[in-house]
Amino acid sequence: MYTTSPYIRSLVAFILGAFVLAFSSLSFANRPVFVKDINQVPSDSMPSNLFVHNGELYFSAKDGPTDRELWKTDGTANGTALVKDIYPGIHSGINGGSNQNYASMGTTLFFVANDGIYGSELWKTDGTQSGTVMLKDINDNNISNEGPQNLTVLGSEVIFSARTIADEWELWKTDGTEVGTVMVKDIHSTGSADPGNFVVLGSKVYFNARNDTDGFELWESDGTGAGTKMVKDINSDPSSSSNPSRLTVFDGEIYFRATTSSEGTELWKSDGTEAGTVMVKDIHSIGSGSANPDNFVEFNGELFFSAHTQANGRELWKTDGTLAGTEMVEDLWVGTDSSTPRDFVVLGSNLFFTAVDDTNGRQLWKYDGSSSALLKVVATDANNPPEQLYSDGSRIYFRNYDATNGYEPWVSDGTAVGTDLLKNVFTVNDGQPWSPIDQFIDYDGKVYFGFSQSDEDALGGQGELWSTDGTGVGTTLLLDINQATNSSSPNYFTKLNGKLLLYADDGVHGKELWISDGTEGGTTLVKDIFPGYSGASIDVLDDGPDLLYTANGLAFFMAESSSDNLEIWRTDGTADGTFALTSTNDGVEGEDLEFVTLGNTTYFGFEDVTHNDSIWKTDGTAEGTSLFYDVDDEGRPRHFFEDGSVFYFGAEVSGDGEKLWKSNGTTIGTTVLADVSPVSNNGPRSLIKIGSTIYFRGWDDSDNPALWKTDGTTIGTEMVVGGFDNIERFFRKLDSTLFFFARKNPDGLQLWSSDGTELGTAAVTDFAVEDGIEVDDEHPEDFIAASGRLYFFMDHKDYGEELWTSDGTQSGTVLLKDINSRPGDSDADDMLAVNGTVYFEADDDVHGEEFWTTLGTPASTKMLLDSIPGVVGLDPDELRLIGDILYFEGEDGVYQDELWKMDVGELCPAIKTSGGKVVTFCL
Repeated sequence: MYTTSPYIRSLVAFILGAFVLAFSSLSFANRPVFVKDINQVPSDSMPSNLFVHNGELYFSAKDGPTDRELWKTDGTANGTALVKDIYPGIHSGINGGSNQNYASMGTTLFFVANDGIYGSELWKTDGTQSGTVMLKDINDNNISNEGPQNLTVLGSEVIFSARTIADEWELWKTDGTEVGTVMVKDIHSTGSADPGNFVVLGSKVYFNARNDTDGFELWESDGTGAGTKMVKDINSDPSSSSNPSRLTVFDGEIYFRATTSSEGTELWKSDGTEAGTVMVKDIHSIGSGSANPDNFVEFNGELFFSAHTQANGRELWKTDGTLAGTEMVEDLWVGTDSSTPRDFVVLGSNLFFTAVDDTNGRQLWKYDGSSSALLKVVATDANNPPEQLYSDGSRIYFRNYDATNGYEPWVSDGTAVGTDLLKNVFTVNDGQPWSPIDQFIDYDGKVYFGFSQSDEDALGGQGELWSTDGTGVGTTLLLDINQATNSSSPNYFTKLNGKLLLYADDGVHGKELWISDGTEGGTTLVKDIFPGYSGASIDVLDDGPDLLYTANGLAFFMAESSSDNLEIWRTDGTADGTFALTSTNDGVEGEDLEFVTLGNTTYFGFEDVTHNDSIWKTDGTAEGTSLFYDVDDEGRPRHFFEDGSVFYFGAEVSGDGEKLWKSNGTTIGTTVLADVSPVSNNGPRSLIKIGSTIYFRGWDDSDNPALWKTDGTTIGTEMVVGGFDNIERFFRKLDSTLFFFARKNPDGLQLWSSDGTELGTAAVTDFAVEDGIEVDDEHPEDFIAASGRLYFFMDHKDYGEELWTSDGTQSGTVLLKDINSRPGDSDADDMLAVNGTVYFEADDDVHGEEFWTTLGTPASTKMLLDSIPGVVGLDPDELRLIGDILYFEGEDGVYQDELWKMDVGELCPAIKTSGGKVVTFCL
């Protein structure tokens, strides 16, 4: 019978106990913990893309658990609901864009969406979750495609433009079935037809497209290949296009603007025949100047638009379709200056628009059929004029700015006295010059308004779906769709005196410095450097482990405390210990701000009104901050690298390019070490020390990137290997060997190693080469070394972006694990090594973006835990380790992009055996 010694048995019991303890701890103490909701301002769903279909109002919006998806409402809070979470998790299923991405045909709504698997494709819905489906994978599983465009109903079909890998952008159609979703015609057989500007007249759709020979011209289609043809080659010059655009139906014909070599861009019309496609009038008749007609609108049986002439500038014009009936209505800004009328809407017997005159800037105007007049001065800021005019038949709605309320919805009954602020809807940050309202639409007796997606989280929870009956009292919030709070977007995590220094926005003070001890009460604003919502405008380093530079118990950074004056600041994590070290008060901005420390003195590159891009020094006090070395005019000292009692940097020498410099902290000891770019003005990059040698990227005699090294002497500074096409900035050491990524024809991107000699510098392996030609989309990121292995993320042609590892050999450089095996990638990002365990963020398409760990083998590469069960992941970002606490930015659908932490000390318990050996167990 086999027996074990008491020592082995006790060791096994000890190890098992450690595992049980670790697993128990993992179940409770080691889960991610929310630290603090720094920004408690309510978040916004920012509904947009409003579209009426089948008696309901459809729109895109985001709530807490989902990003932008398809919603609908019947005008009541209870009748407002998510149609379907098309791209599960914190992802947008709806592309956004304008209403041309919708098409309503019977009871079916067609739209463009992205489910994260097939990319942006054509979808349809009957208003139910089960009835919301993708019609067809048109673009061959290309998850990054742009998706169909120009959805236009033609009879019982929807015509649109779509792109495939084989045929590029061509004309397509669908009858609402997969088999009935087909290309109408390959118009440009050797390239992309790029059909656009769709408009329907009768039983045909007209559009702008190009074929193999004629450039962009006017085309028509009845939905069949045979019935798809060019109407007329307006610009017969084979090297040019007429490029018809602004297609508008008026009085049974299509009006548009088109370009010819002789007349420029002028007003044209077409009845759908070649003979009936003619220029209406050469409005800008002098030479080949262009009238560029725009903003077409039908009013009083005529077509109104804006056009430009040499004599009058851009003014209001109209046409009845004849040469004689095409004339300027009025020269609103008399002379050659332009009033540039736009935003035309019709209300009753009047045409309303915005225009500029020589007195009032852009304001609201009206034309009554005989003359134009300024309706009312509504805009108080010339840079923020009235926009988005919309008429529901009884009133005009528009967005307008005034200094008191900021951008708000306004309303007009067509009279000056009846034109006023509808309601101060967005009371958060009143007076801010934002323009979030992007769309008005009438539905079921009321007008609803949507918002620009670019201003999400800007309105403090008031950016929701609103409706109005035209009165202030009748302007109400329909439903608070997104009940989460705003994001503080914490970033630039930095360790300072055992605490976490970070940059965050609480929704009140703007982006400012915060400090945290890992508790809610201990997470506080350091100082309101720039009072007000705009924040401190803090500048940070471009690279390096600490984006806020720390030394001797202080953090250094550049910040703006008032109008356009960037200065060097310091902080010890307290309000009193946070102050500016420089006081130039000249508005001059430093470039490539970098720091380095020797002893108790910190050196940095900075410029003031007297000295351009020089080296300064500080002992952490304002009195002890002064100019250290005036390198040269436009010297731009940068890429600082500390090596014991000296530091290296790159800086330009007037008229002779950038050199490698060395300094011992004295002016006499600050000298040029070597010219590392014999031909160009480039200097050293990516300095790293291995043993007694410092490696960096320089240039060879042919001005190609090269690997250099130095021992700190001029004679000992030399090129190792040149002739690269590119050397990436990722330099890492593994044991005593240097590793880096470089491109060198004909092999493309490869992992290289070097022992400091030319013979000892060679490619370890390449990653995606087909017939000697590099495949696109390869980009190594987050390159780290841990426990004798290299780790990096690689966007590879076969696997997408996944985690790779290397032991420094060709056979040992492999994909660690294809975490997301679907077409695409796991979006792996943000790596950090803790006690030999590598933590990173990844999405396996099942659990969302969560923490993953690895010890360098496929078996050990696994999700740490499903923080938020389901497809919505925690999305950890900005990883920073302080002691055993891993801080990161995360979101769980309730708290968006806020400060989280996780104790990682017990995840890899270090166990000391009786023999003194330390064994680390990572779970």
